[in-house]
Amino acid sequence: MEMTTEEYRLHCEAKAWIRMFNDIKATKGLEAASGWWGRTISSIEKKRGKDSAEQLRRKMNELRSIHR
Repeated sequence: MEMTTEEYRLHCEAKAWIRMFNDIKATKGLEAASGWWGRTISSIEKKRGKDSAEQLRRKMNELRSIHR
C-alpha cells in the first residue's frame, strides 16, 4: 500500500518527534521529556489546530505500538 504525500509527511514528522522525545528522555529523564512534549504538542495545536495535533498523536502512538 502506497502512502499519499500527506501520509508520508505525517509519518516522517511523527518519527522525528518520537526520536526527539527519546533523546530527551535518555539525557534528561522521562519527566523532562514529558514536560517538553506537553509544551510542544500544545504549540502545534495552537499553530495548526486541534485536529492536526490529534492526527500527529495518533500516528506517533501507531508507530510506537509497532516498534514495541
